[in-house]
Amino acid sequence: MTLDAEPYLSVVVTSRNDHHGGDPLMRLQAFVNSFDAHCRRTGLDAEVIVVEWNPPDDRPKLESLVRLPDDGVLTYRFIEVPPALHHTLQHADVLPLFQMIAKNAGIRRARGRFVLATNIDIIFSPELVAFVASKQLRPGHVYRVDRHDIENEFPLDATIEQQMAYAKSHQLRVHKATGSYPVDAQGGQRDLVDDVVDGRTVRLGGGWHVPETADGRPFRWATDAAELIVDPVAASIDSDAVLELEIQSNPYDEQSWVVIVVAEGERQLSRQRVSGRSTVVVALDKALGSQCRRIQLRVVDMPPEYRCQLPAFERRDALFYRVHRAALHSAACAPTDRRSGGSGPHWISRAAGRVASAITWRIGERLRSRIVQTFPEFRALEQTLRESERRLTYLQGLGDLATFLRIYRPVNLHTNGCGDFQMMAREHWNDLRGYPEFETFSMNIDGLFSYIADAAGIKEQTLEAPIYHLEHDVGSGWSPEGEALLRKRIAERGITWLDASTVYIWAAYMQWLRRPMVFNGASWGLSDAQLPERTFPAFSRSM
Repeated sequence: MTLDAEPYLSVVVTSRNDHHGGDPLMRLQAFVNSFDAHCRRTGLDAEVIVVEWNPPDDRPKLESLVRLPDDGVLTYRFIEVPPALHHTLQHADVLPLFQMIAKNAGIRRARGRFVLATNIDIIFSPELVAFVASKQLRPGHVYRVDRHDIENEFPLDATIEQQMAYAKSHQLRVHKATGSYPVDAQGGQRDLVDDVVDGRTVRLGGGWHVPETADGRPFRWATDAAELIVDPVAASIDSDAVLELEIQSNPYDEQSWVVIVVAEGERQLSRQRVSGRSTVVVALDKALGSQCRRIQLRVVDMPPEYRCQLPAFERRDALFYRVHRAALHSAACAPTDRRSGGSGPHWISRAAGRVASAITWRIGERLRSRIVQTFPEFRALEQTLRESERRLTYLQGLGDLATFLRIYRPVNLHTNGCGDFQMMAREHWNDLRGYPEFETFSMNIDGLFSYIADAAGIKEQTLEAPIYHLEHDVGSGWSPEGEALLRKRIAERGITWLDASTVYIWAAYMQWLRRPMVFNGASWGLSDAQLPERTFPAFSRSM
């Protein structure tokens, strides 16, 4: 590949030669070794852009430390953002790396037809690279994957087969659209805490939203044909088993509806009319109960006003309802029916129109943007993006903010670990002007960008093949165990961050306005700066 050629994929990462995240040099080397090996096997035409942000004066540059494969097929571009530019930003003295601005610098200079923003501690699965190499990516989509956290003693110099075997056998947890779950070393899901299923005897298939809480108890929104995977053997049930479902339609109304439970082969196990909050008990005969099976929940006669904003992957006419509990019992211990309910507003669904032009947006005082004082013109996205197929929701007589946010629920996107893998056509990155360039800690900016892309009509698609993520030291990067320590460390330095509640408020506004918020100016990605760059093309290493 020549330097002027357009590769199929540009992969953008950022780092610096310090100790952020726990040994970043090892992580970057693991990323390079594994990705290069996958590309050699699949023939993926790609470039890797490493943005070295604010390199320390007393340490070597990354380009001199990373061992690039002599027989690789990739082009590596090292782009430097010098300390002088870094120190023009707020919090520069206590925040050595502005991750999203750094990624934007790489994205703005990318040459690939598609651009993937990821991180240096990501190991790609062979199935994922093979899919990308098959050139089935399409504009109009933002591609996401599930992230599997693994132990960080990655065998750098092992063969790619040994590296993948290590990744598959040293897992800690998995991050899906429906939530984050602890797993055993081979990826088997462990028992869940504070969820509607235990994760062992009953697991979740497709069609579920992320867990929420009401009155201190967990629940999930489920859609028509949501799947449960039941395993009576794991529950140590030798006799006939029953499945207990505690379900609820719209929590503000008592109108009745029908829930149908269907096993594989379209065998109907139960059909019951319920209203309010009800417990449905479904008998599983011995033939079904002797092994792990998939079961679908289907709904009938649910009033159309219960249709609401749904994830981008859902059908336009999909319905939704609450599931508070799904559990297996012995038939001898089946629970009795119980009901409760409430009252409140009805939801009314209307079809969305075409995507409008992006709106300018003044951010709050806690966050400072590079264009906080100026608002340039934004070109209409409707010229480049197809018509949105999503639905919006309206409430007659809009009340207070709490009511507004309840009714204008943000679309349920796969924002769980999204900063580790967001891939779409290069023109879409340019249309939306990259990640919002807030001069703050990078937390939740990637999730905000997912909502911005969705509001622009770019449909999210989650690929089946996973990525693996090398575990951080506790408190140096996000993990369930280290989140509190990470937040404490950031707060002690006086660094602000974008909190999740603000993201949801902005997402609701975008849903209401039917247009994306674009925060950056025309010079996004430091395009007005001449950044030093050194390229190591594949052909020069193979000569």
